[in-house]
Order: sequence, then structure tokens, then C-alpha cells
Amino acid sequence: MKKQRLSLLFILGFLYLILFNFGRPPVHAADEKQIFLNKTAADCPYKLIHHKQELLVPFEWFIKNMGGTNYSYHPETKTISVTVDNYLKQQEYLSYLNGLANASLDYPLASRLQGFTLSPYPISNDSPAILNQTPLYLEIHSGSFAITFTLYDYQLGTEQLYVGANWLNTLFLATIDETKSEVHITYPTRDMLDEKITHFQRVLSPLTKEEALALWIHGLQYRNGGLQYVALSKPLRSKVLSYIQTNGFVTGGSSPSLETAHVVSATMPSDDEVIYTVEFQERLVSNEYAPHPLTQIITIKKEIVDSKEFWFIQKVEGRLDYYTILN
Repeated sequence: MKKQRLSLLFILGFLYLILFNFGRPPVHAADEKQIFLNKTAADCPYKLIHHKQELLVPFEWFIKNMGGTNYSYHPETKTISVTVDNYLKQQEYLSYLNGLANASLDYPLASRLQGFTLSPYPISNDSPAILNQTPLYLEIHSGSFAITFTLYDYQLGTEQLYVGANWLNTLFLATIDETKSEVHITYPTRDMLDEKITHFQRVLSPLTKEEALALWIHGLQYRNGGLQYVALSKPLRSKVLSYIQTNGFVTGGSSPSLETAHVVSATMPSDDEVIYTVEFQERLVSNEYAPHPLTQIITIKKEIVDSKEFWFIQKVEGRLDYYTILN
């Protein structure tokens, strides 16, 4: 009888442990490491944690200390909202970087723009771990531009929401280097982004009418708003700013898309002006080609800027919706 009673107590105790721990968040290894933000030591009051070989960081603290503002969490919609003023500027930088990386493909850019030694692409391709089946939503605001991402790599702490460190890469183009005792997070400042963007715009500015046309066509084929933008005259750039500020530097979606481009004609009313007629093969959502080509008429003129000769697009006629920043 005594043995049966002990066995019963053992079973009840075992069941109690299961029930008591069921649904509780898993225990993670906590790290007390020195954090460096752009080489400057920062005192974080929260410990970093590791789970399933992924570094998780206290999200609100990092966002505020890396320049983000208006952080808020809305549990009813499971949405994190944050303002990152540099985010749209980062997308412009990425647009130019992508454009030069693909310069030789499809309707190629000028040969002088091909073969550049470029900085490594700053967005990580690592797939985040799925730590939760129920996602959170990350809503990023930059002026009037907004974009939403889905997060599965998070843990709700008692004082802070912890998310995978790679979201700092998405928000700030940050690189994360971790040692046994330190975590170094490096990301471009606004001044650094301005410098890179100015450099790319200077390099990409079209020196000939053919270069201007190539920037425009290649930009449409690759949904690249940055390449389209640098091909435009100053008045047209001013005109498209409201579109870019709301929609960013990616035009259209993965489908439908513009593929092969064919220059039907080129007429020159004067030595300083050329009018191109271009036909695009359009692949539809059904993965079939449209029965008729998409046609645009593109007017390009020579301009003198700071004593240098450039050619910029003055007008584009035809179908501009969906594929262009001029829509």
C-alpha cells in the first residue's frame, strides 16, 4: 500500500510539473554583452537572449537608440509601429545599387556603367527563424511612405518585446557582428546616405541620349524607380516626388511585368532633341503575353548643367500607369 501511495504521489507530482510549465515561454540563455552602435559603446538595461541559434534583441530600446521614433505596440492587432526617417532614403540608395549591379542585363545600361566594383548588398538574405506560429506585424513609416512586414522571430519579455537582430538590418541596413563579449551594430547615418546617393546620381546622370533611354527602359524592366528618376529632367523629377514619397522606389509588382523592349523609331527635330518610340513586350498575371505591345513615346533633350552636357527625358507619352514613377 505504501509503495502504491508513493507511486501515486510521484505521478501527481509529474503531472503538476507538466501542467505548471505548459504554455510558459521557454527559458533562453541571457547574455550580458557590451553593445557598440557605430563603434560607440551603449549601455543597454536589457539582456540580449539567444534562442534556436538566433540573437534576439530588445526591439524598442534598439530602435530608439538607432534613430527610430514613435515606437508603439498595438496588442489588439499585434502590430509594431515605428518611424524611421532614413528608411525611404535607404531605399533610394538600394535602388541605385541594384541598378548598377544589374547594368549588363536585359536592355543594358551604358558600357561605362557596367563592371563597377560595388559595396556588398547591405540587406541580409538570411531567413529568420520561426519562433512563433502567430505572427506580429512590423509597420515602418518614413514620411508619407509606409510598408508592413510579418515577424515570426520574436519573444514577449516581461519588459520588452524581443525580435531577431536581423530586423535591425531591415530597418537601418545594419550589420551585426557578435563575439563572446561584444555585439557591434554598424549602420549608415543620414549624412553617409546623402553622400552615397549624391555620388550615384552623379555617376548615373546620362551623358548621351542613348544613356537616358537605357536608364528609362532598364528601370522599367527592373521596376527600378531610382534609374527612372535619374533619367528625368529637373521639372519631371519635381513632378514625381509626391509619388516616390508615398510609394517608394519600386514600381509595379512581380506580375504583370515589362520584358523585351524594341526601339521602333528615333526622330531628331533638332541636334539637341530626340523622340523615341519604344514598344515593350508585356507579360500578364496569367503568365501569357499581352496581344499588343505597350508603347511609349519618349522625348529627350540636351541640357547644360554646371558647364557639363547631359541628356534628360522631358516627356513620356503612352501608358505610364503601374510601371513608372510618372503614373
